[in-house]
Amino acid sequence: ASIGSALIFSDNLWVPLALWRFLLGIGAGGVYPLAAVLSAEQGNTNDNEGNNNNQINSTQSEHPLEETHKEKMQKMRRVVLTFSMQGVGFIAVPVVTVPLLYILGEAHLTFIWRLVLALGSLPGLILVCMQGRLFNRHAGREPVPLTEPSDDSQSELSLEDNNRDVPFMQDSHIPVSENETTDIIEEVHNRTWWESIRAEPNLGRKLIGTAGTWFLFDVLFYGNTLFQPIVMEAAFGGSGSNNSDNTTDMQVLKKAATDSLALGAIALPGYAVSAFVIGKRTCHVTQTPRFVQLQGFVAMGLLYAIIGSYWDHLRRTPWLLILIYGLTFFFANYGPNTTTFTLPSLVYSHDVRSTLNGVSAAAGKSGALIGATFFSPAADSLGDADVMLLCAAVSVIAFVMTYLFVRIPTSNGATNTRTVTS
Repeated sequence: ASIGSALIFSDNLWVPLALWRFLLGIGAGGVYPLAAVLSAEQGNTNDNEGNNNNQINSTQSEHPLEETHKEKMQKMRRVVLTFSMQGVGFIAVPVVTVPLLYILGEAHLTFIWRLVLALGSLPGLILVCMQGRLFNRHAGREPVPLTEPSDDSQSELSLEDNNRDVPFMQDSHIPVSENETTDIIEEVHNRTWWESIRAEPNLGRKLIGTAGTWFLFDVLFYGNTLFQPIVMEAAFGGSGSNNSDNTTDMQVLKKAATDSLALGAIALPGYAVSAFVIGKRTCHVTQTPRFVQLQGFVAMGLLYAIIGSYWDHLRRTPWLLILIYGLTFFFANYGPNTTTFTLPSLVYSHDVRSTLNGVSAAAGKSGALIGATFFSPAADSLGDADVMLLCAAVSVIAFVMTYLFVRIPTSNGATNTRTVTS
């Protein structure tokens, strides 16, 4: 879809471009949120491959909760590091575009936008090559023997499979007979996806906590992404009202790309800070995704409220307006932009994790559509300052929803809202 977008030569550019981007949304945009589940679950297998068989029973050692807590922290960090690549992708666009605009100039503008769109295919092409190498590496391996294992190895495999497929039994510390274990496994495996969703405990609360907050955040995030030129114009002045012979569309484009690079540079460290602190204990609290999300919404609400309340004053101090506005993206990336991606892989049960992660992501993209559609009309009718105050109000609502409805299961299957480790 990225290459197809770059190779449009029709006079009616927008229709085929929209179709290609729609296809890209299905193929990449619809799947990338599930990378959280893949990162969370794939790492457990990789971590255990090189260990001895007695590590299967590590959670039954003297400190089972410490082992489980350590694994949970590692899982969270893997998910956050996976998502942080989004920040690299965001800033890669202006990093590539700005030099091309200044070096090649207006004469090669068509080549520039085609190249930028085509470069979006690079991650997919790299992934295809890596998948091909992985396939070739495993193609020559010996097939798994089909002979029946011995009784001892069969019992070990059964224990390993049970621990892998039904992790809640491992954490429950309730003695269960072998027959009961088999019955439970068969019952779980025979469920349809709809039955598994209906059997999910506290489903409504969890959906509000993940899908609801993701929806509200994307209203803010993507709405403000398109609101950037308005803030930049308020800070430095626009070319629309002061158009002269020396002001061209190319200069406006260069300025927009440069402004995007400046805001991206302020926002990008938010991903790194989140990846660094999440799961760690700072200031006597553990930085769980729930607590990080609460911090992010609080900071965003305060910053939006400051911008909205002192809009006219901040316009007379452009650098301060840009700094405060850029910090809204910093705390968005540090907080809810990362945690809304992470939380569904932590709060839902294994059987429905992927499905409900996708539902939560779809709710977020619905919010992105609303934010991108209504921000500019709202600014025209209400004013720029009132839009910032509305953003502050949405941040407060999202904070309340996170506080009330987001619960991360503890190692014994219960839910915990505390941020202080036991």
